[in-house]
Amino acid sequence: MLHELRTAKRFFDLTWAGFKTDEVRWDDRDYRPGDRVRMSRDGYLWGPVIEAEVASVTQLDDVGCPPGWVLLGLRIVKRDDRGIPLVPFMDEDRRPQ
Repeated sequence: MLHELRTAKRFFDLTWAGFKTDEVRWDDRDYRPGDRVRMSRDGYLWGPVIEAEVASVTQLDDVGCPPGWVLLGLRIVKRDDRGIPLVPFMDEDRRPQ
């Protein structure tokens, strides 16, 4: 399954550079190893995109986080910096409060 994700610029840039290979996310999509994620910079309608495979999913409620948060271990598959138009996301109502 492919998940479209928006990521804050500072975290996106660290992932792009290869310094960050994990992503903490609200598990509203039932992430599973083998899924793909396509990450873009939050708030941008045009820009670079990272595609990655989810290598691992770790529940974080055992380490003091509220239930529902997970740590995704990512394996970068592709970085595309050609300036791709990003489709507006329709999942604003799915954000955790």
